[in-house]
Amino acid sequence: MPFLSTIKRELFTIAAILMTALVTGSASGQIQSLADDLQSVRPNLFLSEDLNRCGIKATQDVCVRPCDQVWLVSTRQVCGPTLQTDQLKAIQLVRRSWQRTSVAEFQAAHAGDVNRKSVFYIHGNMTDLNWSIVRGLQVYKNLIGKDPNAPPVRFVIWSWPSERETIPVRDAIIKARKAVSVGYTFRAFLDSLSGARPVLIGYSFGSQVVAAAMQSPYRNEELGKFYVTLIAPAFERDFIHGTMDGGQLAANVHRLDAYVNATDRVIKANSCLCRRKFRRSNRCDHLVSSKLDGCWSFLTEVDITDCQSKHSITLYSQQPAIVGGFRKQLNEYCSACDSTEAMESIEDSKVLEVEPSIMMLPE
Repeated sequence: MPFLSTIKRELFTIAAILMTALVTGSASGQIQSLADDLQSVRPNLFLSEDLNRCGIKATQDVCVRPCDQVWLVSTRQVCGPTLQTDQLKAIQLVRRSWQRTSVAEFQAAHAGDVNRKSVFYIHGNMTDLNWSIVRGLQVYKNLIGKDPNAPPVRFVIWSWPSERETIPVRDAIIKARKAVSVGYTFRAFLDSLSGARPVLIGYSFGSQVVAAAMQSPYRNEELGKFYVTLIAPAFERDFIHGTMDGGQLAANVHRLDAYVNATDRVIKANSCLCRRKFRRSNRCDHLVSSKLDGCWSFLTEVDITDCQSKHSITLYSQQPAIVGGFRKQLNEYCSACDSTEAMESIEDSKVLEVEPSIMMLPE
């Protein structure tokens, strides 16, 4: 594999230089030269030390359409919630390898390249860096990459610290709280982007990240509202019945499609956990119940019960109902963006038009 070949070449280079240094006695100069050489190569190997076999294989096997881009924005290095977007890290998939870049470069790409529409995928619980890449690329492939008629997109994997920390029951409680704080960081990042609002895909506890991000006051009407898809959403009951403000969600979201599955084993277990942990409510814990059921025209519940019982984004992203529904939403979003851009272009042209006037020359 290219990655292993590069590492082997570097190791042989290190060995050769050290042997030469021992013979010639010029160890300090040779080692400094070696450090400079490795520093110049390191940008092309960003995250290589963190990727295991599955992450490397997924990166090398993915086929990205020429019109698309794939990025990853990570909050894993941030300790606790933050509203400072410069603390986040960003990388871009270029020729089947991850290249070091920056949040500022992504912000510039989102604002300057209007032909590509940004789509964010927010993964669920028990997902480390490698599996966020693996599953994110699978979602891209199944929902967008396989469709030659899909509009050009800038697909972004939002990678948040959801590795397993303890036994499943405690871990779910910890991650439910963490998903809310990550959601506030996610909203700060979204607000830092100029241009059209991106499309958001939340899976499992990633749906709670998205819902928490939608709790921020709706400030800028020029940016429009969000188009959101939630797949097998998992929510902490205390968030649904306490923290979440339905009015803020309605103010921020233009269209929300929630794909719910009552036979999903993990969602059922989460529902039982919520009933035990928060006894003051016995309602179902998915998004379309309690505060939201039948309240808003932008909300659509799609019941995919019996399609599968396994909690797997790989399988969910292959379900015809989800694939077709998301592509329909994406096309609607692109049409709305194009209409807005056309109206802005017309308004700009009107501003530039100047009525001819007769200039009076001095006698």
